[in-house]
Amino acid sequence: MTDTPDSLPAASPCPRTDRHESHVHEVYRRPFLCPGRTEPAEAQQAEAASDLQTLAAALDGLGTLLATSARDWGTYRVDAWLWALLCGWDCEETTHTESCVHGAMEEMAAEHGWDEAAVAKARRYRAAIRRLTGETPGGGR
Repeated sequence: MTDTPDSLPAASPCPRTDRHESHVHEVYRRPFLCPGRTEPAEAQQAEAASDLQTLAAALDGLGTLLATSARDWGTYRVDAWLWALLCGWDCEETTHTESCVHGAMEEMAAEHGWDEAAVAKARRYRAAIRRLTGETPGGGR
């Protein structure tokens, strides 16, 4: 048997429930993969994926909260920024109609003193939120 540092640890018959990360077999001098335990990298990836799903749901919920509120989200600078990220001031329709509003981002930028870098950042953040929440242009899923 060749023992390489990159090989996965062997399954352990050990019933230990504490300190699995530092559990070392006396013969092979490497950690065991104890039953019911996952590799730290796998566990971190699963946790990160779960966190992304939770974050997507939170952002989607916040966007819905803003969109269904009677508040004027363009009045105050901070509110306008939240709307820019969570709902978007730009028209995101794939097919434009007479009900489309164009120029709202530019209007908010002028009203609140956002420079081109801030507008670009807001658009970049909005695009990332849309990707994360699974939104398609036009507000659908």
